[in-house]
Amino acid sequence: MSTTCSDIVARAQAFNTLNQGLTSDSTEMLSRIRADQQALFTGVASLTRDRFKTTVSISSTGGSSGRVFDLSALSAPLERVLKLTLGDGREVSQVDELDTDAELAPRYFVRGLSLVEVGSDWGTSGAKTATLVYVYGMTDIDPTGSLSQAVTVPDQWTDLLVLPLAIYLSRKDPGRDPNEIASLSSMLDDRQQAFTTYLTNLGGIQSTRFVLPTPNQTPGKR
Repeated sequence: MSTTCSDIVARAQAFNTLNQGLTSDSTEMLSRIRADQQALFTGVASLTRDRFKTTVSISSTGGSSGRVFDLSALSAPLERVLKLTLGDGREVSQVDELDTDAELAPRYFVRGLSLVEVGSDWGTSGAKTATLVYVYGMTDIDPTGSLSQAVTVPDQWTDLLVLPLAIYLSRKDPGRDPNEIASLSSMLDDRQQAFTTYLTNLGGIQSTRFVLPTPNQTPGKR
């Protein structure tokens, strides 16, 4: 089954009959669902590398230095780069553009949705191939489009989009019983906790030789 934005709106309406009159603006509804879904995928990418992870073969621009892997047109949208391995088997290290000597060659730095070669680190002249492992994000929702657009969140977890929308609708109506928002927020907290548990338990217990850094974690520290 593929859940659509229309399904999300209908389920949010079902929490209170007063919601019916607050969902007529499709652009508003799509914008809210889009924002909530983006926040969810960004949070997942920070928490775990595993559930929404995929691999793709990519090719760089030509030349002898400063070559670029353009990630803007990946089949599954990019949320977080995990690993870049050149076709000759060398793993490429990410560095900051202002501190490129922080790692040994081969290296790259991020500029927008591109991975840019440091100097001529990637080897002989010409385009390079590589394997990219990354966490993918949501398929974007067009706020000016139709409510028939599908959401990317797996069907069993779409209440993580329904409940925030229901809370938004409740807050739009100043005459609502404040207990309604409290109840919805409690339900959302429970589902978010269940989702976090699902994600962290998904792959079982993994072994690592050291503490792997994450975007919200200082390398070497827990």
